Amino acid sequence: MRKFFSKTWVKVTGAALASIAVLILAAYGAFRWLYMPSVPEPDFAKPASALDAYTQDLDYLELYADLEKAFEDKSKRAAFSRHLASLRSQIDTMTPERFEVAVAQAIAIADNAHSNVSPLGMSRRVNHFPVRTGPFEDGDFIIQARRGYEHLLGAEIIAVEGHPMTKVSAARAGSRD
Repeated sequence: MRKFFSKTWVKVTGAALASIAVLILAAYGAFRWLYMPSVPEPDFAKPASALDAYTQDLDYLELYADLEKAFEDKSKRAAFSRHLASLRSQIDTMTPERFEVAVAQAIAIADNAHSNVSPLGMSRRVNHFPVRTGPFEDGDFIIQARRGYEHLLGAEIIAVEGHPMTKVSAARAGSRD
């Protein structure tokens, strides 16, 4: 075994592998330092009410502006601050579902696809339509429905809140640009 490790190619290969490992670790460390800031632990007293909990959540959410690189753009940061101020003014009338959506909207202001509020649990808690729609050449139709709404399958969607589907679809397509 000693003879094997004394061969030049084994030493060169080992040195190369060690160098690659060091480079990978350095790159990972730099990536974490630049893009994965450590978030401070929340240090709040136990909330006495839902209102206190919401207030604490918003206080903690304010830290997000310092951690999200997209908020280096002053206009986005200002929009985020305005949104939080608006939430604070409405907080006493919010349902848990509305508060959760409002927090997701605040995070979305960063316009960073890598920063978001996970929709996995939210989709079960927050109200949503019991149907799924699909666009076709001749209009938008209901293509899937929960139990109890089967009678809507295949129905064409003509308008949303009085807005013709042509305008809704155009606005939806424009928001993706």
